[in-house]
Amino acid sequence: MRMAFVGAQCVGKTTLIKALLTMYPNYKFYDEVVRKLSKASKLPINEHAEDYDATQTIITNAHLTNAAESAYIHSNAFFDRCIIDSDSYGKYLYQKNKMSSEAFRYTEMVLLLIFNYFPYEAVIYIPPKLDLVEDGVRDTNYDFQSAVDSVIAQNIEVLSHQYDSVTKFYILESQELTERVTEIKNLITQ
Repeated sequence: MRMAFVGAQCVGKTTLIKALLTMYPNYKFYDEVVRKLSKASKLPINEHAEDYDATQTIITNAHLTNAAESAYIHSNAFFDRCIIDSDSYGKYLYQKNKMSSEAFRYTEMVLLLIFNYFPYEAVIYIPPKLDLVEDGVRDTNYDFQSAVDSVIAQNIEVLSHQYDSVTKFYILESQELTERVTEIKNLITQ
């Protein structure tokens, strides 16, 4: 199963996936592209980017690459973020006049491309319920997290109606890691 975990920063996506990988070692782990790109290329992210068009386009392209690769090579995969996150952050930035309409339209186009040609089998949305933790990369501004989460929740709502025949959408309500792992294990075995 190709399963994408989405949500604002610091909701526990990476921690959950790492716990799942101990039980599902045959699953490919697509590491969070934002954190990976930020560390590898010093790409400024969140509210600290100088060129949001470039940052969001690079992130969007990484999600496209991951979705296409997994569709052809890895039938079992966990995605720490996916195109929904990129599109949601892009929509937030566009609404704040920090991203051009061209760059935002490109992200929207890639989202449609992925859901039409390389759809995830499951999208797990994790709403923010945990404390924000400083890691040197992620933004720890609660207002920013809440604003982005609002956009993600709206995207999930729309996409769940448009693509429910190919992708199952779930909201992960539990906060404890063991409960979250159990919820995901149940989804995988359904």
